[in-house]
This record gives sequence, C-alpha cells and structure tokens, in this order.
Amino acid sequence: MRVKTFFGDRQFRGSHSAVNLCNKHIEDAIIELGHQLIPFKFDPNPIKSQIFIPWDHLKSKQSFESLSSDIAIFCDRGVALGPPSKQRVKKNILFLHGLAYNIDLIKSLEDIDIIITPSLYWAEVTQMMIGGQIIRSIYDSDIQYISASSRQNTVIYPLDPPIQIISAQIDDEKSKLMNRIGITNSNQIILAHSIQPNKASFSAHVGIIIALAIRYRKVNKHLKVVTSTIDREKIFSVIGKIYNEYEHDYAFSFTLKDAEECFVFTDKLSQKLLHQLFRASTFGISYNDVPESFGMYVLESIANHCPVFSNGAGNMRHSLPTNHGHYISEPFGIYDGSTTACMELALEIIYKLEDQKLPEELQDGYSFIKSKYNIRDFKKNVRNILNLAKSKDISTRSPSFSFLQSKFRSHQSHLQISPLVRSFSSKDRVVMADHQNFKLTDREFNAFMLVYDVQHEVLSSSQNACFDILIDMGLICKFES
Repeated sequence: MRVKTFFGDRQFRGSHSAVNLCNKHIEDAIIELGHQLIPFKFDPNPIKSQIFIPWDHLKSKQSFESLSSDIAIFCDRGVALGPPSKQRVKKNILFLHGLAYNIDLIKSLEDIDIIITPSLYWAEVTQMMIGGQIIRSIYDSDIQYISASSRQNTVIYPLDPPIQIISAQIDDEKSKLMNRIGITNSNQIILAHSIQPNKASFSAHVGIIIALAIRYRKVNKHLKVVTSTIDREKIFSVIGKIYNEYEHDYAFSFTLKDAEECFVFTDKLSQKLLHQLFRASTFGISYNDVPESFGMYVLESIANHCPVFSNGAGNMRHSLPTNHGHYISEPFGIYDGSTTACMELALEIIYKLEDQKLPEELQDGYSFIKSKYNIRDFKKNVRNILNLAKSKDISTRSPSFSFLQSKFRSHQSHLQISPLVRSFSSKDRVVMADHQNFKLTDREFNAFMLVYDVQHEVLSSSQNACFDILIDMGLICKFES
C-alpha cells in the first residue's frame, strides 16, 4: 500500500518537539509495517515567491496531486501547502495535533475520512467542536453504526504518542547540570524545572514559586527554578506587580532581588539535557494557561522520577492515574492575586515532597508510562488506523466547525460537561476551564451542576436558555443521540 505523508514540520527535522517526534514515529511505523512511504516535501522557489506570492501554493498542490497513493496523512500544519482532496488519493487522514494552526482552512476541508488526535481528551474536544464519532479500534462496534446509518459523522481516532525514556547515569549529574546552567552547586539548593515557553499562567506561576521560596528560606534552603529565557520579561513584570501590590504580604525578609534570583533562565535545551534536568530536579511546576493536547512534558519528567505539580490544563489531568507522580491542585485564589492561596499551595507541595510514599508513587508512574505510552502499542494503533482507512464504508463527512455556540435543534439531544472543564468551586460559584475561568450566577451554576450530576436531556424552553449560556461559555456541550 502506498502512503503519502504531508507534515508541515518536515523542514525542521532536527527539532525534537513532541509534534515532530510523533510525526516521525508515524512514518517509521508505516515503513516497518511494509507499506511504501511517500514523504512529501516541497522546496519553495524564492524568486517566484517574491514575484507572485501564491506560486508556492500552486506548485505544491500540483506536485502533491501528481503522486497517487492509497492513503494520504496530513498534520494540522501540513494541510496549508496541500489541502486534502480525493484526486489521486483514495483516503485522507488528518492528524490534528491542536487547533492553533490553519483553523479557517481546517473548517473548510471536504475530503477528510479520519481525524487522529494525540489523546482521548483531544478527541473529545474535537468531537465537541466538529462533531463526529470517537472510536478506539477498528473492531469498535461504533464503526457499524457509522457505516450503516450516516454519512454525517467524521471518524475520530485517539492515538497516544510514545514517551521517550532516556537512560543515563545519575552520578554527579546534578552537579554537572547546575554548573552548565550557571548555578553554583550547593546542598542548600532546591532545583526545580518549568520550561514550557509562553504557556504559563504567569500570575499563578510566579506567585507559587515565590511562596515556595519563602517556605524553603525558613529552613535555610534556596529554591532555583530553571525556566525559559523567552519568559524572562513576563516573569520579571509579574514579580514587580506582586511586590507593588502585596509588598507587606510577601515581605517576610524576602526581597524583590531574592524573588528574581529564584528564576534561572536558559535557552532551549536539547532532549538529552532536558532529561538530565528532569533527573536533577526535585520537582517540576506546570501551571499553564495553554492546555496540552497530550502533555509530553509532564510525562517525560515523571518517567525520569521527577514529580510534577500542576493545574492539570488539557490532557495533563487525564494521562496518569491518581498518585502516580503528577499532583493536581488548583485553588482559584492563585489566579486572583491571593498570596494566602499561593502560600497554602506551596505548603501542600512541600508536604507532598516530604511524603515517604512519593518514591513508590513515582515508580508506579514510571511503570505506567512505560506500559501505556510505548512504541509497540503506538505502532499497533497506526496499523489499526491504516486498516480502517482501507475500509470502503467509513464516513467521509466534511467537518463543519460550529465551535461552542450551537443551539438546540433536536429533542433527542443530551448535555454533558465540556471536556474543557478542569474543576469547579461550589463555594465561590467558579468553574475553571482550559480556555477561561468563569464566575457564574447562582442560576447558571445550578444549571451547570444539573448537567454535572447526570447527563441531561433537553428540558423546557426556560431551562434551555440557561443551558445555551453555558454552551456559549464552553462549559457544557450538546450531542445528538
């Protein structure tokens, strides 16, 4: 079988980003399964591009369509240069790593047979925004439903990427790494990591780290958090605001300079150095505004026996069982400028780090990651997807984005909590979600809880109005039965 791939990050083959590695794993699996791989790459002509901007797109499309194949696989960036069509291709697959790129183009695609997502969480988000039917394997009974009853469903297949576990000697690793990133080695230093450029919820991120540093200072320890140079300006800006607004709360003999010196900035680290940092660190911090469609960073840290504390943004909250090295805690006050909330959370983190059960839980996390997120299962699922694509009776509906503002059209609809919702506070009437945190009215919160307690069928028109508000907020979603 001939399989054509069109991945937009191909020109960055030296990159070790999660997206790039996942695309490479798919191509490796295609070859190992005995199929003929046709990796598409188009080198733009700079002279023609300067004279006539659409030239690259035209030549790319012509070149791509000249290569016939049984299956074409695109990533969410790759569709920009060669949108899927059925000309000289039997089935098209889209690997939807996220929705940050080419949203308008993806809305208009007409010839997608299967959408792959990097997690079940992201499959549910895709289903909410596009519609379609989530399946787990080619033997899923839902396939029969799709082929027998509807051409209006897109097949959505969650595919967990494998985690790279890099083995290395630990001897003197912390000392070497600390010297490399400019930290004088000292037994008094608590080293932590938080390297996810531009993803942090900076007010919470900085507030928690300062609170941790204050707690550690009381026992003569100095916290150093390695983070990205890209975030330096934002971090220092938030530190300044905290000290301007809450100087007396954060005083405790802890100066503005002390707070700034908690952060150690580094340029992008290679995969090897990043894993060395994980092994050398006492813990990781990941309080993000940007939700993860998979969450490789957290899992790679835990695979190196380094616990992570986070707000669980995106798939991070779903990727591991409880007490497996990832600890999620999200008091609303950390986003609302409450130094008390940050200090309480810092104390909670330190207690967990001192828990005698922590090494055992980290080992459980390592074992779970190794067994669930591995190359063997990944390639098995790639084979399942290719077998599914060969089927003649799967859906080929054109995805049509309705986003979160769909209204009720059918009395056979049912409601459920949006996959974007992380947590909520009944006391404060606050719902925390991956895209935004909301302070609800009593009526809105009661409607939210009604859906939370049980998947709810459409009720009277007055109740529908309140549900529509929550749908517009992205806190509940509607599916047709």
